[in-house]
Amino acid sequence: MGRYIGIDLGGTNVKCGAIDDAGQVVHRVSLPTRAKAGGDAVVAVMLDAAQQAAAGAGWPMDQVDAVGI
Repeated sequence: MGRYIGIDLGGTNVKCGAIDDAGQVVHRVSLPTRAKAGGDAVVAVMLDAAQQAAAGAGWPMDQVDAVGI
């Protein structure tokens, strides 16, 4: 079973979805980008969103097959 995370990095929000091998979005997350806090903060938000999406789908992060940004 394929497990994937898709990340949409925007200027205002990071939107993230956990997607199964059938292409269905299993769980969605949207968090403020925090761009004014700098690049490290944005990367931290992206990681947090990915972890939340995986957790919402009931997947451990180490069982996610790929992440696309």
